[in-house]
Amino acid sequence: MVNFKATKILADSEVLAEEFKAARRNRGLGVPEAARKSQIGIKYIKAIEAGRLELLPAGIYRKNFLREYADFLGFDSKELLKSFPEAQADREVNSPFSCRVARTRTIIIPKIMKGIGVAAVAVTCLFYLQTRFSMVVSPPSLSIANPSEDMKLDAREINIIGMTDPETEVTINNNLVLTGANGDFSKMINLREGINVITIIAKNKFGPEKKIVKQILVSD
Repeated sequence: MVNFKATKILADSEVLAEEFKAARRNRGLGVPEAARKSQIGIKYIKAIEAGRLELLPAGIYRKNFLREYADFLGFDSKELLKSFPEAQADREVNSPFSCRVARTRTIIIPKIMKGIGVAAVAVTCLFYLQTRFSMVVSPPSLSIANPSEDMKLDAREINIIGMTDPETEVTINNNLVLTGANGDFSKMINLREGINVITIIAKNKFGPEKKIVKQILVSD
């Protein structure tokens, strides 16, 4: 391995460039061949050998390119990077790559996050409005567990048991019935001999209603 002395490079990109170029030529390699074997782009090798380190990607990318090329040519990459602090500098440069990285961090990501936040709020508002609209135009749900169907009884009372949406007004034969937090309700209804018509109505505060009618035949 070639000992890369700090006294030779003196933190000077031009001296560094000459060292790299000489080492490559001593190996009998052209730039394209060196690029193929080192798997480093031709334009980056040319930038290194021209002393134009500002053309390399900024920050850790610049350091990695220099280390890989130094290792490929047999230099002591650790000593090289210690002696050439510019290789570790993470500063703004005028190369298109550096500008693109900076903008991605400072502009694009915040805009994406802001856009996601706005979209989430919009979806939430849309869902709320859709729910409220459905409540306005659609009647509430209503189911009767007892009696499940029209029937014949010899008793003189029956317990009407049902379920509706929460915060829904329920009446049985025009008498208001209390509902639970989940919309459940029950009510004892007195019956008379003959056919008893029981009308259960569930109505939300916006107007639409749902009606179920049951017929109970009472006979001795």
